[in-house]
Parts: sequence; structure tokens; C-alpha cells
Amino acid sequence: MNTLITEDGLDVARQWVGDLSELRGSTIAISGATGLIGQHVVALLLGLSEVHDLGLTVIAMGRSLTRLESVFSRTEDYPNLTLMEADISTPGSWPTQATHLIHAASPATPLLFATDPLGVVRANVLGTLTAIDCATESGAYLSLVSTMEVYGSIPGADDAGDIEIAEDALGLVNPLDVRSAYPESKRLCENLMVDAAAQRHVSGDIVRVSHTYGPGAADDDNRVQVQFVKQAVSGQPIVLKSDGTLRRHYTYATDSASAIVAIMATRAQRSTPQAFNVADNSSRVSIRELAQRALVAAGRQPDELVIDIDRPSDQLWSTMRGATFLDTSKLEALGWRPLFSLEKGLSRMVESLGGQLAIKNTTGESSGKK
Repeated sequence: MNTLITEDGLDVARQWVGDLSELRGSTIAISGATGLIGQHVVALLLGLSEVHDLGLTVIAMGRSLTRLESVFSRTEDYPNLTLMEADISTPGSWPTQATHLIHAASPATPLLFATDPLGVVRANVLGTLTAIDCATESGAYLSLVSTMEVYGSIPGADDAGDIEIAEDALGLVNPLDVRSAYPESKRLCENLMVDAAAQRHVSGDIVRVSHTYGPGAADDDNRVQVQFVKQAVSGQPIVLKSDGTLRRHYTYATDSASAIVAIMATRAQRSTPQAFNVADNSSRVSIRELAQRALVAAGRQPDELVIDIDRPSDQLWSTMRGATFLDTSKLEALGWRPLFSLEKGLSRMVESLGGQLAIKNTTGESSGKK
């Protein structure tokens, strides 16, 4: 297991102040466990179980056992961790002995939205349906990891300055845009959660994460927060194909993981599924500033950034427009706070991704897809 992710999980576990009695003795299954958020969720749960003597059993699920064994090496150090190869789009793929399900598997890289939109929709919807079927059969609590992109474009956002989006906000997503395969399928997944609660009395919640970064990201992930760090670490120039003024917030993956666990640990407070925004609102920066900070974290100069607006962009931008940020007051009312600054998070990512690239350059092997 990535040492940095393990350290972060233990660090957050030692600082945890909320009630964890809901989770004591639980068996928790995580789909997409080899993905960025999934890795941090697994590490945090293991850390919480160790620090607070929770007696958790953690089941890390993924499509490839080889990939699972690569990501979660030295499993002998974690006797309460089980690796499970499973295609969650297949009925019956979830472990029915689990008391809690965290559905974090999703094709979230923008390149897939253009090259395989049908695959994106299929994976999101079928994966959620199989998770609901398992929760129906076993009575397990289901946490759906969704995205801030379900808000789409908020009317007037381009001209309104900073906009705070609460969970009841309704934005626009164009169903005739191929890029909408991701947010539209995630919207449907959220509705499936509500439908399952109404029709089958399934217990669960929806976690809408913002742009997430940190150790464990695959170097071929084409989201800007990954590519900026990769280019900064490898000595390549970072070239922006816009003026870089678009502002977003970026959340460290362990902070996203702690939000998922905090919501799960407080399930008894809610009788029906609710949505929660997850974002680090202290890390609101422009695309340009994010690139500059990535350069600094890698020991380079911020003025090494190149602006080339005349060259066409192949970046598949989010469906969201303007300076739109998530209102996290509902989540913070549960006691959650982000613990990792953007500077610290980027330095952790530089250290991790730099190590990945060094190994890849030495062996000629790919880091693998999530």
C-alpha cells in the first residue's frame, strides 16, 4: 500500500473526534478500491480500526486481482483487509456479508467521456443497480460516491462572481452533449438511491465530491490536477491553452475519504438518503494558480508556466460554468473539517507521482489504469 496514503489515513484517524460506534465490528466493502478515492478510503478505515479498536473488516474490490495486489501490497500487515476481484456491473458481484457498502467505482477521467460515453453510462448505472440489489438483500448501508458535476451549469454563473452551491441547487446539463454522459449518468445514480429507499427501504447517502487529488492517482489520468503535477515532476513545461482564470476548489483525497466515513458514521441521524457536498473551500484557486503551485511543489519556478491560447485545446472541460463552489455547511455540521492544505497535498502528490514515474522509467512498465 502506498506509504504516504497509509500515513495520511493514520494521521486523520489519530485526530478523529466524531462518534464511530456505528461502525464498530462492521464489514465494509469498497468498490473502485484501486482508484484515487478508494485507496484513501481503505487506508483511512484501516487506520481508524487500528487507532480506535473498531474491529473492522475491510473488503477492497476491483476488476483486476493483479491490480489489487499491486496497489495493496504487503496485505499480511493488514489481517482485517480482504481483496476481492469483482466486476460490479455483473449481478451478484457485491459481498452480501458486508454491513456497509461504499460505491466509489466510476470512470471519471474526461478522456473516456468522449471516447467511450456509452461505457461511462453503463458502468455508472449498472454498478449502482448491483450495489442497490446487494443492499436490498443484505440490509447494508450504501454510500454512493457522486460528483459536483451533477449540478451542471448554474444559470447566470458566468456573470455572477463566486457562487456557493448548496445540495438543493438545480443546474442545467445538456443531454445532447456527449460530455454529459458522466454528469447525466451520475444524476440517474442519485435518483436510483432515492428510488431504492422509497421502494425497497434501502439505507444510504450520496456524497458529491469536488475535484480530488493526491497520492495514488494514475499518471495517465488526464485531469488537470494530475497532469500538472506529472509535468512539473518530469521537468516538462506546463502549457495552458486558456487564460487560466477559471477558479475551482481542489480537495485532498484523504479529506474526501474522511467525509465519506463521517457521513457513514452518522447514518442514524437520517431516515432517508441525503446528499452531502464535499470540498475544501480553503483551496479555491484558478487553473493558472494550480499549475504554478504544482511547479513550486516540484521545486521549480512558477514563471515556467506557458500560456498558449492560440493553440486549440483538447481539454474536455466540466459542464459547470463560472466560479462555482460547493457549500459544505451541511457536512461541516457533522463535525467534518479538511486537514490537508493545498500546499501540503501537492507536495505529497509530487512525492508519490515522482516515485511512480521513476519506477516506470526504470522498468518500462505502465502504472496501470484505475
